[in-house]
Amino acid sequence: MGAALLGVERRNLMKKLFRRFVAPKDRPFFDNFCKSVFETSTKQTCELNLLIDGVPTVYAHIEGIAAEDDSLQGRRCRIAVIDITERKWMEEEIHKRTEELVRKNTEMERFIYTISHDLRTPLVSVSGFLGFIEQDAQMGDLEQLIADLRIVNESVSKMDRLLLETLELSRIGRVINPPEDVSFGQIVQEALEQVAASIKSGNVTVSVAQDMPKVHVDMIRIAEVLVQPGRKQREIHERPGGPKIEIGYRKNGEETVFFAKDNGIGIDPKEHEKVFSLFYQVDRKSGGAGAGLSIVKRI
Repeated sequence: MGAALLGVERRNLMKKLFRRFVAPKDRPFFDNFCKSVFETSTKQTCELNLLIDGVPTVYAHIEGIAAEDDSLQGRRCRIAVIDITERKWMEEEIHKRTEELVRKNTEMERFIYTISHDLRTPLVSVSGFLGFIEQDAQMGDLEQLIADLRIVNESVSKMDRLLLETLELSRIGRVINPPEDVSFGQIVQEALEQVAASIKSGNVTVSVAQDMPKVHVDMIRIAEVLVQPGRKQREIHERPGGPKIEIGYRKNGEETVFFAKDNGIGIDPKEHEKVFSLFYQVDRKSGGAGAGLSIVKRI
């Protein structure tokens, strides 16, 4: 066991029973641990609270190894105790990093597949309609020519939206603004200014709670969280009194929970996880590229 960890000089530590450093509440567990090592003659590990200056302070991982003691007629009667706390911490850190790498690799594979699929779709549409446009021109069908050009233009616009929102998604995590103490109400006002035109054109009534608490955040990014869903340009279905949006907060124990909700028809529960996937749209007829909630989740 590390002498520095326990605040004991190494020469003195060698003369002491390890059990005296175990917190009293953990000693019965430690005794059973020793008994198990004795009976099975196997290397085992456990976790204990240890004492420093008589106070349970250190939470440590130890490894116990049964050993022969010649001074007691060769009977197996002692345990060599080794501090493996640092090793355990390193193993846990490696495990966490491995899980993170696996998660990021899976996310990257899904991202690449989605990009290759969704970005190719408008190109296929443009390619197909270029052939129709050529036929329309040869036949002198101006009305059909204009209709086909409109579809090509829509496909190009969609491609542009996909690329812009993909770029925005890739920037999140790399472009970080210094966190600051700011009233959440100020963040809400910043977000509302960005979508003021949509609110006015849609005759949307917005209510915002007063005296909202301060938060320590990247203000620009959190404002974007509030703005992104509004960029979908999805119609809020008619309700008595017209479309409404409410932004506020509530206390949840010691936590403060901020919310934004509207009086629309909502989203089917079976779609709740899917809507955060890149380019996924519940209603394909709605505007936007379907990256808004992916950006929100990434932020």
